[in-house]
Amino acid sequence: MDKVSLKSNKEELIKKLEFLQQRVSELEETEDRYRTLIELGTKIGEAIIMLQDADGKEGMHTYVSSQWPQITGYSKEELLGMSFFDLVIPKDKDISIKRHRQKMSGKTIPDLFELTIICKDSKEVPVEVTSAATNYRGENANVAYIRDIKERKSMEENLRNERDKYQSLFENVPIAVFESDLSELKIYIDSLLAKGVKDLKKYWDDNEAELLIHIKRISTYNSNKVGRSLHKINPKDSQSYNVQKQILSNKENADAIKNNFIKLSKGATHTEHYTTYITPEGDIRYHYVQDHMAKGCESDWSRDYVCITDITELKKYEIELLDYKANLEKMVETRTRELEAEIKNRLKAESKLEDLLREEGELRIELEKQIEERAQFMRLIAHEMKTPIATLLASSDLINETLSIQQIHRLIKQVNENIIDLSDRVNELFDLAKGEIGMLHLMEQEIKPEEMLTEILERFDSRAKQQGVELCGHWPSNLPTIRGDRQRIKQVIINLIDNALKNTRQNGNISLKVQVQRKELLIEVNDTGKGISDRNLDNIFKPYQKHNGTNAEFTGMGLGLALSKMLVELHGGHIWVLSKEGAGSNFGLSLPLKK
Repeated sequence: MDKVSLKSNKEELIKKLEFLQQRVSELEETEDRYRTLIELGTKIGEAIIMLQDADGKEGMHTYVSSQWPQITGYSKEELLGMSFFDLVIPKDKDISIKRHRQKMSGKTIPDLFELTIICKDSKEVPVEVTSAATNYRGENANVAYIRDIKERKSMEENLRNERDKYQSLFENVPIAVFESDLSELKIYIDSLLAKGVKDLKKYWDDNEAELLIHIKRISTYNSNKVGRSLHKINPKDSQSYNVQKQILSNKENADAIKNNFIKLSKGATHTEHYTTYITPEGDIRYHYVQDHMAKGCESDWSRDYVCITDITELKKYEIELLDYKANLEKMVETRTRELEAEIKNRLKAESKLEDLLREEGELRIELEKQIEERAQFMRLIAHEMKTPIATLLASSDLINETLSIQQIHRLIKQVNENIIDLSDRVNELFDLAKGEIGMLHLMEQEIKPEEMLTEILERFDSRAKQQGVELCGHWPSNLPTIRGDRQRIKQVIINLIDNALKNTRQNGNISLKVQVQRKELLIEVNDTGKGISDRNLDNIFKPYQKHNGTNAEFTGMGLGLALSKMLVELHGGHIWVLSKEGAGSNFGLSLPLKK
């Protein structure tokens, strides 16, 4: 071989050697890059695997990082002899194989993919997979980054459950709630202040149409069931504009709303006011409105909770109370004039002057006593009505704050109990008031006593068991039909049993006994409770009396027994009580049989 050929071969060998050295360097660099990626994936909790097709099987593990055995429960040795698709649950297997084939063929598909694998202990684990086509050991490969998302899925499920609970409570809370965006209204108010408008109230009085335009732009993006039915329209409909316009047409409403916006502009996060609304049917509705600015939205008013409570019934009771008070004052005034006229007439007879003066004094003392009793009673009414109303308002405030589900359920239960309590007190008051002025009428009908008595016992059965009190009834099977107001007679018996339960301790007894005697139906309620002191027995059926001492819990305002007496006597019957302090009580009533 000549020197030229040797030189040429040597140069070719040198070039090949340089190429091999460069290739080794590239391989080392690639290996370092893979190692760095694997270490990084392990640190952030991701498993890294290499999948290749070999020996007629798809997706065989040819490399696994240390994180993958921790997730699957298999050792590295076990995994290297398995196909990735042997770990995939049946319903995810087809789509997983399809994605693998697409990756191996070089197609571009969405990276993130969720599926579920079966671990060695047969537990199913949700994972998130990101994969990419690459080259490993000179062959096409699918490198996959896998993250265990079991905890994330659990958190997502918990969040969904909490959202559903919140939505359920939001939907069923017994007051109207709206979520509104007042940001445009704030921009409008800020622009007025920036222009130098100092008296917003006066400006809006002069430019009410302008204010109404901006109120129309308020976005209400959520409301509950009561809210959607409040005005019988969807707040997002154009009809809501007409409702707002009608509300603002009332000067008191308009002033209340304007003052509410002024308070918000001064930084208030909670405001309240009252409005009236006339329904399409012509009915007047009274509303108590509260604004609660959501935390974090004080600067832009982007989320505001508006809670509206319909207080129409309470307002009606208030009006009736005022009418009753005015009528009572008129009766006192008339009676006073009659007394004065009577005194003047009697003073003409000098021989009877002393008797007249004494009688006048007694009448005046009795009149003053009655006035004082009614004044005290009116104060008691105010106290009794304020207590449940205050609880209702406090509960509605707390519903819009962050509370646990148990606390919200307890608040809703408290709202319901106080509404029932308030309704009972007001009904007793007006029944007694109607009876005093002869306006309480009976709705007479044929009554089968057995059916009515059974209903009453069933009503108290659960409560008696909870208190550990035995409640039983005794009456013959052939009780005759009577005639009267079924609801009123039932009301009297319920009141007597309710009082007995309030004053009978655990392991005590209450019996409801009914019998026919002569031409009357006798009903007795016996208990083994506290009994009634002698000083209370004489006043037990008088109205406006609070019984201080034993058995002090007859009713909240001392009206229950007085009303019961009135109802029994309206039926032509009689009511009585036999009791001894510490030895129980026997309340009885008689009703005439049907003629």
